[in-house]
Amino acid sequence: MPEQVGAQSPAVGKIDDFTAKPIADGSKGSYDLKFEMSPEGKFTAEAKIIVENRSKDEWDQLIFYFLPNAFTKENKPPFFEDAAEVKIRDAKLDGVKAKYQLTGDTLVIPLAEKLAPNENREVTVKYAFTVPRKGLRFDRTENGFHLAQAYPMLATYQGKDGWNKKPYSLRGESYHTSHADFSISYRLPKGYTIISSSDQDKASNNQSGEIKVKNTKEVFIAVVKGMRSISKTVKGVELRVWGKEADKEAMTVALQAAEKSFEQFTDKLGPYPHKQLDILLDETASMEYPGVVTVGHMGSVDPDLSHTVVHEIAHQWFYGVVSNDPFHHAWLDEGITELATTLYFYDVEKKGDASFYFAEQADATQSVSNLPLDQFGKGPIVGPVYGQPVKELWKLITTYGDAMDGWEFLQAYYQTYAYKQVDTLEFVRFATAYFPVNEQYFAKWLRL
Repeated sequence: MPEQVGAQSPAVGKIDDFTAKPIADGSKGSYDLKFEMSPEGKFTAEAKIIVENRSKDEWDQLIFYFLPNAFTKENKPPFFEDAAEVKIRDAKLDGVKAKYQLTGDTLVIPLAEKLAPNENREVTVKYAFTVPRKGLRFDRTENGFHLAQAYPMLATYQGKDGWNKKPYSLRGESYHTSHADFSISYRLPKGYTIISSSDQDKASNNQSGEIKVKNTKEVFIAVVKGMRSISKTVKGVELRVWGKEADKEAMTVALQAAEKSFEQFTDKLGPYPHKQLDILLDETASMEYPGVVTVGHMGSVDPDLSHTVVHEIAHQWFYGVVSNDPFHHAWLDEGITELATTLYFYDVEKKGDASFYFAEQADATQSVSNLPLDQFGKGPIVGPVYGQPVKELWKLITTYGDAMDGWEFLQAYYQTYAYKQVDTLEFVRFATAYFPVNEQYFAKWLRL
């Protein structure tokens, strides 16, 4: 995909008069979580959540994602071999036993007394669960347990559209939450180590403790045994790569990719918001979480390992900080993240046309990029969600500049919407203010 550089227009990047209109977060949660693991690998947990109504509406119910329940025998996809066991033992509202409804991954707490704007309620859920082998994100491997979305997650409330909660989907991330503060206490059997979204993780066995995470979309916890880490400090941030003793070569490759790309993203986009970033190599899905990325690793060094590491690290900026609804607007975090990844390999690693591997998959795309996950046709969604945004935005960038202008565009976007929620229409509003184009440019590949 050759670069076609046009003469830079004086209108490019002039956004001093632009006022962002992010999507309002009508719901706000604050979490106090407790996890205890038995030697047999069974977990008991308690989630205490302060729910604040920041909308203009009165609420007659509270809605949460409860993703562990999507993996039970009754709810899991039929081709998943193993199932989770999940049991809610108790639910309370302001300390009083409460009724609840659990359907699939949706947990509903009815409110006998409506919750008025600017008021809050305290929800406590005590539950027990096991983690399935070969799940998706929430899974168990030979090395430990990945507790992804292993707690009740407050859904977003979107004004006139009400609670924004869709059923669990395998096609992408079907959960969407607002930034929140977390306090997490844990107790583990001897020999296990915790890897989490926190900056306070230790490098060796830590069987019990309490960690805190501020202003983050979600928290991820891995409970592992028999894994080691190598680390490097970059820009004051500790980068740690975790793997087994046999994974030394892959760990070295991953750390080199992490070190170089992290420095570039910090310089070009803005400071990373935490003091620690963990890269976990394991037999699991490659995935981004605040403060942690998991990289699917089956033993040998995959040729795409560096690309995967760089892509998932870029998500720390575009998902971890700039927020969007990944069910309705998956292209926003995946496409923008892949654009940053492509820029890195093109501009820093000098990979030339090979940098545009994902963008080239857009050539077979027959769909607009911003469909909800359940409206894409059968087959992979890599083309419309990852590739097409890179192809079209790169074409726009190089009409008016070059790779440096691409970095400047991403930096302006990041700094404008850090800790805010963006949807497709707001992105287009920003992009048409940044570049001298109108909505028609985007209407070719986005539904507006």
